[in-house]
Amino acid sequence: MHSFYVFEDSFFQGGGGWGNLTVAGSLEEIHEAVYDVLRTGWNLSPAADLDIRVYQKGELTLVRDLYPHIRLEIPGLTEIRWDDEGWILGGEPLPDSDMQWVTEDLNSAEPRNRNERMWVLTDERLLRDTEYTVTVDWAGLGLPELLAPVLKEGRIELDGEERRYGFNDLLMNDDEYDYE
Repeated sequence: MHSFYVFEDSFFQGGGGWGNLTVAGSLEEIHEAVYDVLRTGWNLSPAADLDIRVYQKGELTLVRDLYPHIRLEIPGLTEIRWDDEGWILGGEPLPDSDMQWVTEDLNSAEPRNRNERMWVLTDERLLRDTEYTVTVDWAGLGLPELLAPVLKEGRIELDGEERRYGFNDLLMNDDEYDYE
């Protein structure tokens, strides 16, 4: 049995959703897959999964939620981070910033609950034409090196489904679409 990492970026709710996972044999490949998702947009909802799993010699040995290890910096707002339950912390407008509309859209000085903060941060006006920085605390994740033999290609069975090395769309038959 081989050792490998799996990065999952998915959101399923109410009979709909989307999901992607990447099967990789190195931390560098996992870093690249994570940053690809963070650069192109991801779901800020606590109902979404953003996880890395570690399989040593075919056995699941570790699952890490990425949310508590991500920091988002948007000019005019306090640093945005996530707690262990996936709830957004921060993201308040800084005094005299041009981001004051964020709380004005809520018709109150402060969000009434954590879901409102998530809704505001996903508003397309916030990130459109705005430079922002996303960082991941890789050391805090504590991902171990893989034990030999390490998966480098091919297919594996994962959660009762056959998956291929690299990118997998959880809603499409990957044999019908070439991602290269």
